[in-house]
Amino acid sequence: MDKLGVLFLSALFTLFCSQSIIAESESKAASLCSSTFDSDCLKEGDAHYEAGRYSQALSLYTELCNKDNAEACHNKGWVNEKGLVETASGEVAIASYRKGCQLNYRKSCHNLAVAYEFWSTLDEPAEKVVELYRKGCDLGYANSCFNLAINYAEGDGVEQSIEEYLALNERTCVLKEARGCDALGEYYDDTQQMKLSLKFHLMGCELGVAYNCQQAGWKYGYDLGEERDYALYHKYNVMACEMGNRAACHNAGRMLIGYSEIEAPSFASDKKKGLEYLMQACQELEFAAACGDAGDAYEKGDGTKVDLKLSHDLQKRGCDDLEEPSSYACYSLAYIYYYGNDSFKRDKKKSRRYFKKACDLGDEEACDYA
Repeated sequence: MDKLGVLFLSALFTLFCSQSIIAESESKAASLCSSTFDSDCLKEGDAHYEAGRYSQALSLYTELCNKDNAEACHNKGWVNEKGLVETASGEVAIASYRKGCQLNYRKSCHNLAVAYEFWSTLDEPAEKVVELYRKGCDLGYANSCFNLAINYAEGDGVEQSIEEYLALNERTCVLKEARGCDALGEYYDDTQQMKLSLKFHLMGCELGVAYNCQQAGWKYGYDLGEERDYALYHKYNVMACEMGNRAACHNAGRMLIGYSEIEAPSFASDKKKGLEYLMQACQELEFAAACGDAGDAYEKGDGTKVDLKLSHDLQKRGCDDLEEPSSYACYSLAYIYYYGNDSFKRDKKKSRRYFKKACDLGDEEACDYA
């Protein structure tokens, strides 16, 4: 090859290398992520999202979704669905969830089903909603199993089946979504299958749901016949009370102070602690029935010194001051004014008014005085 040919090939090679370097540079510039690993890019997008930089997060999610990253597609859908950027679009949200679901991202299948079921602008058949909930459930998403159970209960998009309803709620519960446990507990309670009801309320309680702990306690105290266990009744009510369940605090207090209908001679009472639970339910958690019992305790001196004024004030709180008044508190307040005591004079007008309120709230005995 002559010198001219060599120079030509050299120039051509230099041009090719230059273009390759430029193309590589442009490719790197086009990427919004500082890493070559998709997993790191997704974390970077999530960091932007958590910091409220939604536009930056969306750009990264879009880039990754275009590379078939299922979670990024889902997140892209979420940013659009919630309107977190000016360019947010419901259509983009749907398309993103659809792609995420096609890539077997279970939350995308669920969100797409929810959109089809509840967005008024969409008109997908119920059968499509069921199909998507089923896929989400099959992929292990508890919320999809729960919603699918409702479809079977109502016969919406699928043939009604109580067996499928129960099976799907059990799967929901096993997947640690307490709503499934609660649904089964209520169903078996309504059908008088108390051991099964207890089983699922206990599972819900283990998931940290106060209501399920309270219901488990109730079963041990009232619904298991000869297998009742008052220590467990108290244990689960205390657990629920510590989680903020006001009825449970009331139950625990009544048990310890000796006001419960339960007769448990072997159970050690603690009137002072019982009054503490009653006061917590009344004052902190605004449970009117507990105010009535706490008022009784201060009238009788159970777990405390007698204080007739405080007794009156607690009964008044339970009858007048809370959203759901207690008929018993109203009756007790009427009783104070009907007979009078060392702190309050008889007042027939007030007595009659409170007897009537107790009667209206369902206390039949109060109706005789109203």
